[in-house]
Amino acid sequence: LLHNKVYVCNVNKEYLYVIDPSQDKVEDSIWVGKNASGIQADKNAKLWVLSSGDFAASPARLSLINTSTHDLEKSFVFAANREPFKLAINGKKDTLYFIDKGVCAMPVNAAGLPDVPLVTSGQSHFYGIGVHPITSEIYVSDALDYVQRSHITVYSAMGSKKAEFKAGINANGFYFE
Repeated sequence: LLHNKVYVCNVNKEYLYVIDPSQDKVEDSIWVGKNASGIQADKNAKLWVLSSGDFAASPARLSLINTSTHDLEKSFVFAANREPFKLAINGKKDTLYFIDKGVCAMPVNAAGLPDVPLVTSGQSHFYGIGVHPITSEIYVSDALDYVQRSHITVYSAMGSKKAEFKAGINANGFYFE
């Protein structure tokens, strides 16, 4: 909830919807590209939306939305060989993280998309990501074969491995208290 509005992605549409909860109606829609599924608010009360696109016609993109005006301020388009998903943000709300051939980190004031991942996935099947709001540790799940328990790896904010443990099958997100 920003500016007393609710912002909703719809993976079946190309828009971010702005909803007025007091009237329970869609107030505006903002084009963000195909398969928008990740949304995070930054330190400037602006929204970042990660749209994974589709393989055939529309590239993935990371869009910055001004929540005061509902304008699309920036749209970073990924190269055709990139497949980003699972958008996260740190507790200071100044760095975005997403999975794309590893864990990519991008300051909210960056001029472009990161060229290389902070943490490479190697043979892992990264499936979920979360960033601890206080420590900025990055938690990443590896779905392995999607049948056995997920392997969780914890990295420092700088990308150094700190810990590992098992979780449930297909762990794809994290909750921090």
